[in-house]
Amino acid sequence: MMKSLLTTFLLAACALSASASDYYVSPAGAGTKDGSSWENAWSIDELQTNFNSTNASSFANGDNVYFAGGTYMPTSSLYVKMGINLIGSEGAERTVFNGDANGDGDVNDGDRDRVFQINTAVAAGTTDKCVSITNIDFEGLYIAQGGNDTKGAIYLDNCGALVTVSKCNFKNLINSGQGANAFFSKRSSLKVVDCIFTNNKAANRGVVARLQSDNKTKGWTTFEHCLFANNETTGATNDPCGLVMMQHGQELTLNSCTFVDNTIKGNGASIYNATEPNATYARVLNVTNCLFYNNTSADNQNVLGNSVSTVTNSVVHDDATSAAINITSVGVGTYYLGLPFTMPAGLMGKTFSSDNAGVLTIGETYTAGDIVPAGTALLVEGTEGVYDPVVAVSDEAAPTNLLKGSDVAETTTGDGKHYKLANGESGLGFYYAEAGGAAFMNKAHRAYLVLGGSEARSFVSFENEAASVKGLQNSGTKRSGKFIENGRIVMMKNGIKYNVVGQKL
Repeated sequence: MMKSLLTTFLLAACALSASASDYYVSPAGAGTKDGSSWENAWSIDELQTNFNSTNASSFANGDNVYFAGGTYMPTSSLYVKMGINLIGSEGAERTVFNGDANGDGDVNDGDRDRVFQINTAVAAGTTDKCVSITNIDFEGLYIAQGGNDTKGAIYLDNCGALVTVSKCNFKNLINSGQGANAFFSKRSSLKVVDCIFTNNKAANRGVVARLQSDNKTKGWTTFEHCLFANNETTGATNDPCGLVMMQHGQELTLNSCTFVDNTIKGNGASIYNATEPNATYARVLNVTNCLFYNNTSADNQNVLGNSVSTVTNSVVHDDATSAAINITSVGVGTYYLGLPFTMPAGLMGKTFSSDNAGVLTIGETYTAGDIVPAGTALLVEGTEGVYDPVVAVSDEAAPTNLLKGSDVAETTTGDGKHYKLANGESGLGFYYAEAGGAAFMNKAHRAYLVLGGSEARSFVSFENEAASVKGLQNSGTKRSGKFIENGRIVMMKNGIKYNVVGQKL
């Protein structure tokens, strides 16, 4: 069952222009290179000239600049002073801005330290100079220690009209100093949606984003449905360190974001907002529906907040407990998350809706890209491996389900017999974990089965294609009965398996 992810971009806050023009850019350009069409696309050189010279005044608020797929290597920063939409390729080939200016294939001194500098110079709440950046990836920038307070893939200054960055990837951005690899945002309004930040590194401050302001009317930032994975700070013991750091500002909101496998050294956490509010900076931090796991920091913190910081309806593992989906060599596992998440590629999740005379009926099925409702326990099938769930946005209720679970290790609950997925003597299926189907200690983020009634079925099997699970009767320490296994009928007598003609299996 396919679910759609609904994301609010706050477009209502931005005025639309009836006279907007379209421009086209490709890595090498084409034809007359006047930007009027794909056949006459600008190259990166013409784009720089048109953004950075007096010709920039010819752009109107609301204009669209479309980028073909491919790699772009600008030789200077691209200055944005008007409201404009920068739109990358949605095809198989992404639009990539690469910072390898010295051409050595490594991220080091001499590479680009900034791609876009956005300065619309308008007050907060302005609606006619909104900027959007969509489907553009940034990689391989290097920001050297010192003088880095105007650097980063996207540097914003005095952008009171909303700047929205969506569906962009930021990776392998290195900073030997004070962070802000993806965003250095000063006195601006920034919303980041559906973006991925991986393998970025800085000494301290905010590896991904460093947020500043200069008065009480500026500095509003939102991250929604973003993934932060394998990023690192290398700071000293007392350095303020984080992936996102609000140094100054009015409000920072993170909603439905995932933080996994990040390393935070120094005095830090995944999100850093330690300074107390004052008359100039409200420094409000809201963290909602976010997932933190397998992150490490000097003091095992994921959110370092002040007196106006709130963390609500989030799953936070300060002890680095894994919330990953683990599939063993048999290709099956169980999973539970108290937040909605997107089913990873290569996996299928199933619920069991009812138990009728020993037959469990498969209920909802979730395939790659589907949104799994919060609190849904699953039987998960796929190739052996570890899969990271990414928190999604959904208010759909969990379906009726005989599987249960929790975000922490705890004793199983529910009326009836309690079963644990195992590969036991009768094959892969659900078995009693304790004698008589009594409750047992279940691991965090793992699902278990609860069947009502007094019938002593110590094992239940499931069939991938038959859409049902059939129960075996318990006979002392040996098992007898008939069930489906790997698409065939299997007879079991006194614990020994036979096929339908009586041959031992």
